[in-house]
Amino acid sequence: MNKELTAVKICLGRFQPFTLGHLKMAIYKNLKGPDKEQQDSLVQQPDLYKIANQKTVILAISTSEDKVDTRHPFSDNVMKDEFELIKQNYKDEIADVLYVNSADICACGAILKDAGYKASVWLTGSDEFPKYKKMAIMVPDYEKRNVKNCAGAYTDSFYVEEIERTEDKDFVSSISGTKVRQALLDGDRQLFSKMMPKGMDKYFDEFKKKVENAPEPKKKTSKKKIKEGIMPLKEYILESIK
Repeated sequence: MNKELTAVKICLGRFQPFTLGHLKMAIYKNLKGPDKEQQDSLVQQPDLYKIANQKTVILAISTSEDKVDTRHPFSDNVMKDEFELIKQNYKDEIADVLYVNSADICACGAILKDAGYKASVWLTGSDEFPKYKKMAIMVPDYEKRNVKNCAGAYTDSFYVEEIERTEDKDFVSSISGTKVRQALLDGDRQLFSKMMPKGMDKYFDEFKKKVENAPEPKKKTSKKKIKEGIMPLKEYILESIK
């Protein structure tokens, strides 16, 4: 007999690091429900009150040591301690933290299932909402075909909830990983503490060192190769008219 899966909210990101702004989104309860496009694709309409009171599983996109750079200075090994403290300090709101390789909704579903969860709603900001919504609309088909073993990982009323940022009215909504990393570079412990969940003060010195020592992102090289001995057309034309 299959173990019954626990219904949860999910929140996905790279979290470099996990800020108070991320926490606000992860524990968001004022759900508006799916927009019309999503409603039309649902097997069942969501019970917003019930979903709002479910705990959240944080899906952290993995950053291996060899992928660390100035935009992603914190590897999984560094972040795991912060996430453990997050789970302890917000145990009534946060059910778990799981690592995923990407935002692939089917791959995420398989990981959720393996950990004993199924998702009721995906909480995300306005910037990622259109992309995630397109994936969510396809969930019934993905589950029917059991793409990447995701069947059963999402409820019949699963949808993506857009959480709009109100930076002009709300300090927490204005927080970003970029601002936190800058505070670390500036050595501004007070601002760092203000932008992070409770208990994170203890990581200031460690995080500061990681940000300061992170290498610049590797430049992407073109995959196009010029055959040896053949002059590019532009150079050939210039040589011809000299």
